[in-house]
Amino acid sequence: TNCSNVFINASVCATSTSNGWEITNCGQLTVRGLASNGNGGHGGALNTVELGSFQASNSSGNTTDGLNLTSCADIDLNLACNSNGGQGIELVSGNDMVSMARCPVRNNTSDGIKLTASSNYCKVIDCHFFTNGGWGINNAAGDRNVLVGNSFKTNTSGTITDSGTNTISANNTI
Repeated sequence: TNCSNVFINASVCATSTSNGWEITNCGQLTVRGLASNGNGGHGGALNTVELGSFQASNSSGNTTDGLNLTSCADIDLNLACNSNGGQGIELVSGNDMVSMARCPVRNNTSDGIKLTASSNYCKVIDCHFFTNGGWGINNAAGDRNVLVGNSFKTNTSGTITDSGTNTISANNTI
């Protein structure tokens, strides 16, 4: 909480009774090789974080969401979010310019990725959504989001649902 210039490399958060990890009020966050598996809450939670990057990480087998973001801006995500009890990744509210690229998102109980309540100017690019219990991508209320080059297979509710505004969606394959 209340941090800046944080670098996390090759760490594991496993079997916590609540969230695997949680970062609040942070700027300039760099994460590489963080595994968060089998936790009793979200695999990870970002709250009011600006300028962050997650590379070669995963958040799988957690009780609720793999990764849960609220009021975050300028975040780049490249991580696997598989077999979680909620969404693979949920952008809850107040998020701007979150990019999710080359993320495998499989076997989650609900949606692969869900963009809700004012998660705007976000990008989901070249991600793979397989056998999620809801939609591959659920753009529930975002504005000006970009969904490009994603692949989908056997998501229970379908590939993409878009209740947002001004969404750009192209070159997605089933």
